Amino acid sequence: MTITPYLTHLALGPDCFEETRSSDHPEIRQSKIREKAIVRAHNDILETLGLLDRIPKGRQTPSSSNNLEETAELENNMDLVMNLTSWISNFLLFWQLSSVRCKIQTFEDINPGMSYSDILKTVYVKGLPLTNRFTGLVAYGFFEAASFCSCGLEKQFISWVSTNRFLRNKTTRRPYSGIVFCARIVYSIGSWFILYPIRQHYFKQLLDLAPPYPFLPPLYTFIEVLDWPLFFATLAEDLIHTYIQEAMFMFFYEYFPIEDHMLSPFLANDKASLAAITLCLPFQRICLRMLARDNSRRPVWGIWELGNSRLGHKTMALEWFMESLVAQSLHLVGLGIHKSKGI
Repeated sequence: MTITPYLTHLALGPDCFEETRSSDHPEIRQSKIREKAIVRAHNDILETLGLLDRIPKGRQTPSSSNNLEETAELENNMDLVMNLTSWISNFLLFWQLSSVRCKIQTFEDINPGMSYSDILKTVYVKGLPLTNRFTGLVAYGFFEAASFCSCGLEKQFISWVSTNRFLRNKTTRRPYSGIVFCARIVYSIGSWFILYPIRQHYFKQLLDLAPPYPFLPPLYTFIEVLDWPLFFATLAEDLIHTYIQEAMFMFFYEYFPIEDHMLSPFLANDKASLAAITLCLPFQRICLRMLARDNSRRPVWGIWELGNSRLGHKTMALEWFMESLVAQSLHLVGLGIHKSKGI
């Protein structure tokens, strides 16, 4: 006999195990009263044994559904604020460091024996004037905003494809096999045609291949003849980066031990972003060298050469450390706000 039947038998005796009447029986009300008495007696015994803590009626909290909705809204707002703060702080502090890393991967005339202190001096002391330190950042922000809007439009486009009666099987009332996948591919390539000039513009500004102004590429770059090898290489690099970041986000979110669940999406997203950048360095290096080979007079490493890989990894490690430090600081601030709000 398990503990539950034993406690029930102890509270009400053997008569409580009588068969329950059917729902249409006139004694159904008495059956419900008996069930409530069983639960009440069960809880009384658990309270006596010290296994149940009851809250007096005067101290009971309001409906839990309202509390859950308020908590979910606070968590969403907290996650949005944390990610936005992290994005702004990272690019204001480390945008020029990313520019130096890209130049190290691309050009041959950079001293391979630079130390961490030399890199920091190059970035924050001997760098460009303040007006030119954030060259390309405006175009990058516009690119990210356009990509975000493109994701929302993609969902609406896929929803339209899935519900269009001309694209559905008349028998099963479902989209034809592969039609949704083909629609995603067509939309991704089509949107990439529009976003590609913006992406190339801020990479040219990062490598000093384009002037700091204008912030956005001229209109004629959207209709000029494309460099198809570079176009498809950049498209492949972006798709691989997106896939790796999503996969690493799920890995860190589900398996990485994080104490506070509310801030786990923020930390998982930060670690996934750094992991995706690191794993995609070879693909990014190829695209940068293909871009600089046709637009720069400086000596450029060969596409398949390792180049200053040691110095590039050193710069990447420095970027890892500094961005992780910022993320952990924001995490501690978020924990403090979390506890002060009583979430």
